Amino acid sequence: MLTDPARIVSTPSNLTILKKGEFMKTMITMLVFALASVSSAFASAEVECVKRAQREIRDMSDYSKVELCRRAINTVPVDCYLGMQKIDRNFGAGDLLLVCAGVSDYAPLECVRTAKSNYELRRIENLSPVAELCAYASNNEPVSCYEMARSNWHAGLSIHRSVALCRGTTSTYPVECFKTAKKEGRLDELEAIRLCARY
Repeated sequence: MLTDPARIVSTPSNLTILKKGEFMKTMITMLVFALASVSSAFASAEVECVKRAQREIRDMSDYSKVELCRRAINTVPVDCYLGMQKIDRNFGAGDLLLVCAGVSDYAPLECVRTAKSNYELRRIENLSPVAELCAYASNNEPVSCYEMARSNWHAGLSIHRSVALCRGTTSTYPVECFKTAKKEGRLDELEAIRLCARY
């Protein structure tokens, strides 16, 4: 007689045949323990992030430190915050949180570094457009897109509209989309940006 494979659970010493209900209870219990372990690891990472922020960031309220570390899976948000301050001390608290809150890698920080090497973005006094451009970035493409959007050859948009079009993008596609939407779709600038922006 063949045994249904769904009814066999492997143990170190033998194979035990369980009733379907027992098998499901065992599988659900194992899943609950696995999820609890993962959840505990993330909670631990968030706490480690806040503890590090408390040690290393002096000019931030506890409330903002919690916002910085919410959903963090490591302490990279603290590195991002400190790195942005090294790039330019004039970033506002909101800009720092916009770029760094909960990030898991250094892509947004690298985007900011690249943006600040752009002649025009390096000279602006209000740094919010740089932060908005690089929030959610997974590479440096928001800066390439921005430079294309600002170019009269491509779109000739203002700083703020270029940022709105290119924020967080992974390519220069939004500029191509924008040009096509204006030419063939006969949309005005704001509607074309709304259509083509990724965020």
